[in-house]
Amino acid sequence: MIKEIEESAGNLYQTISKKTKNVYPEISVLFHQLYKDEVHHGGQADFICSLYKESESSFNSNEKNREILSDRIKFIEDIEKVIEEKEMYLHPVDLLKIAIEIEEDMGEGHELILEGVSDPEMKKLITSLALEDKVHAKRIYDFLEAYENDIPGLEDAE
Repeated sequence: MIKEIEESAGNLYQTISKKTKNVYPEISVLFHQLYKDEVHHGGQADFICSLYKESESSFNSNEKNREILSDRIKFIEDIEKVIEEKEMYLHPVDLLKIAIEIEEDMGEGHELILEGVSDPEMKKLITSLALEDKVHAKRIYDFLEAYENDIPGLEDAE
């Protein structure tokens, strides 16, 4: 299930990258990088889980962990629906703010599920993913700040 949340975020970022490619190429590049990172995270999760099948099944049998991860996946799917519906009306600033919210939410989810994990390798993986979520949120926030500063009057328009 950890792999699925990473893949969900990656798929959303890939969609945003494709939709912004012609109009906002710099936004597209950022989201493409995020997509690749999430694919990598999913691969890490898949690898760790394949090595530690027993810990994966005990992890997935924990109702609280499943609920936390399911909530995050639903959150990302709901955002994807909004983006599909409002495609023509979403400004890059909105997309960046949405991505920050996703990364913060995923980081919080990873930290919450740590409480229910006893396997040391699974703990390392989840701790690593939570850290990566913070790195992504900071990268997106820094990009947003630079982007807003490059557009005269943008901060007045919001």
